[in-house]
Amino acid sequence: MSRHRLRIWWMDDEPDRLTTFARNTIAQPDQLAGRSAELRVVKLGGDKGLVAILDDLDSEKRKNRGPDLIVIDQMLQLTAADAYLQRGSSLAAAIRDKFPNIPLVGVTGANFGDVDELQKTQFIEFFLRDQIADGTHIPDLYAIADGYASLVKFFGSSGASNSLALDLCKLVKCPVSDTDLFISSLPGDFKSTWDAGTTHTFARWIWHNLQGRPGLLYDDLETATLLGLKREGLALLHQRLITCAYKGIFVSATRPRWWVSLVRKRIRQVAKGSMADPLSKLGRKLAVQPQHFSKCHGRPNSSDVPTVVAFSDGTQRKRIQARIEDTVPLETDSPPFGFEQRRVFAS
Repeated sequence: MSRHRLRIWWMDDEPDRLTTFARNTIAQPDQLAGRSAELRVVKLGGDKGLVAILDDLDSEKRKNRGPDLIVIDQMLQLTAADAYLQRGSSLAAAIRDKFPNIPLVGVTGANFGDVDELQKTQFIEFFLRDQIADGTHIPDLYAIADGYASLVKFFGSSGASNSLALDLCKLVKCPVSDTDLFISSLPGDFKSTWDAGTTHTFARWIWHNLQGRPGLLYDDLETATLLGLKREGLALLHQRLITCAYKGIFVSATRPRWWVSLVRKRIRQVAKGSMADPLSKLGRKLAVQPQHFSKCHGRPNSSDVPTVVAFSDGTQRKRIQARIEDTVPLETDSPPFGFEQRRVFAS
């Protein structure tokens, strides 16, 4: 993985909306991610149409100064006739066509739900502007830039390999015990020869599926629930579980993930538990303090242990810990093979 100071370009028709705080946060070394970036803001409109943008990228690439990541505003308000500058996703598609080795991230200040899903797929990830402006997701920008660089390097050396699936296992640092499950969850397109567009689609699969939904990996809340704990309780066990953390490509300092199989094995080992002992019992044994034990949503006076993470309601804005029998599958969610279906609390 390249560890040079990252170069990030921010493309916007109103770049002043990128706050001074955000500019400084992107440029300064991040204490968690251990990275920093040189930020270049590109004001779209006027003489900065599609042709000029592609020419700039081509020129910088020839000087070995091209961006490691481009952030593009989605809702552009331009009067120019350039159709590619009416939506950031259209500009992203044009850039990807000529420069497939540059990862793209979208941002918007509008309602997130107003952006069509197909438009979002032009980017590795899509953030609300405020999520970047407050600094919370800047480590994710570094993770996407570094992860994509690793994928580009992989494509150059192994894109036509006869052992692609096993090579991808190495990229995500998949535990040996999970190899067969990981390979079976891979879409077929990733197991054959890659083309120029595969890097983008695989990056999205890693970010939104492998890391984005429960399956082989759990996030902090899902892992805590598995162990009968709140997030604060999981934090008490962090050092004991450090060998279970996901450390593959696209790992983000603010987006921790845990290999479920390794967590199960490690907790039983540390707590000296048997295969018959519930993991929630062992997790609570290690965390000790009852204030860190998980509580069932919708059962305020119950001693029942939550068994799943679910959305609190149909808005899908808040996740809670609950008993599975108090939840129902989210009808709009169609999990890929090898992943769990998201659930919603049945109020």
